[in-house]
Amino acid sequence: MVKLVWIAILIVLLDQATKILARQFLPIVNNYGASFGMLQGQRWLFILISIIVIGIILYYWKQKELALSFILGGTIGNLIDRIFFGSVTDFIHIPLFAPWFNVADVANTIGGILLVWSWLHDRTIQSKE
Repeated sequence: MVKLVWIAILIVLLDQATKILARQFLPIVNNYGASFGMLQGQRWLFILISIIVIGIILYYWKQKELALSFILGGTIGNLIDRIFFGSVTDFIHIPLFAPWFNVADVANTIGGILLVWSWLHDRTIQSKE
């Protein structure tokens, strides 16, 4: 479990370090909403949701550790931005492919994919038993 906590910590550090560099050297977009710019201006709602997500992750930690490590790191990374800057700093953009995003968003996406894969894998094993 210690190893997985370090994964979350490394994601937060990588996310924040890349955002600091991006604010200094790259064009950025300040996202005051959720993914794809939804629910603009709902900062306190997202702070509350982030805290709830962190609580749920800590509660269910042992069941899906790796996936939850990625989601925990990504959630904390974007929560730090919301608390200290009022918005999430997005600086990565692939034209014609995706909206602006950051390292925390990538970690959340990887964690979500791993969580779904794990859930599907568990269901497959249960159906064979």
